[in-house]
Amino acid sequence: MQFARLAGDLETEHRHRILFSRHVLSANFEKGVWILTAQNRTTRQVEEYRFDALVLSDKLLVIPNQYAVLSAEEETDAGALSLPADMASDMVVVLLVAFAEPLESLGLGDLFYPTDSPVLRLLVRDSSKPGRAMVPDLWVAHSTGSFAKAHISSETGAFFDEGAATTQMQEAFFSAVGCTEPTIFSSVFAWDHSRPTGQVQASFKLDESRVAGLCGDLFCGSEATGVEAAVLSGARLADALLPLLRGEGELKAVFQ
Repeated sequence: MQFARLAGDLETEHRHRILFSRHVLSANFEKGVWILTAQNRTTRQVEEYRFDALVLSDKLLVIPNQYAVLSAEEETDAGALSLPADMASDMVVVLLVAFAEPLESLGLGDLFYPTDSPVLRLLVRDSSKPGRAMVPDLWVAHSTGSFAKAHISSETGAFFDEGAATTQMQEAFFSAVGCTEPTIFSSVFAWDHSRPTGQVQASFKLDESRVAGLCGDLFCGSEATGVEAAVLSGARLADALLPLLRGEGELKAVFQ
């Protein structure tokens, strides 16, 4: 995990505790601290933690939906973190394929946008990222929005027919890369809330009184989109939070 490698220095040099494999269930602000409940994905136990600050990196965490972590009371009183409840996202079918050996002959580079495919929008060589081995050779393919709408239910976020989606994505992938090498692994994922359909021009949202912020790829609309927007938004929110945290005690943990 790339984040685990990058975060190692925080634990060893700055004595922060990094918590992995936790699914946050709720966040409530009580008596000056944020109280989070989370399920440990390994033990399946529900745990409780207290934090000096809260950073939310996805709009789904603050608007009413199945992924929200704010309680009904917090959603009503979201204040500076509030977003329109009707903010929408594109759906994407994501294909992961793995090959036993690196596909050196493709000539596509590590990032490729097919221009003549009605199925695929983006191909990424995932194993080329820093700190990752090239064997097995991992590739991720994102579908077009129209393909996703035809295969994912907007109500449930699940596939209508996962097998059909897998077959069509695989066929489109091999057609785009011009490769016939057998895969050693292949799977698809229904990403029902991927890219935001609209963007906020501001860089982030900040609730100074509760030391909480919201960032992500829906911000920085006048400067960037996608990952670039998310990075800009997160960095600027961090700069805004630092003055609020100085002298208020250390952050006790960071979730991933």
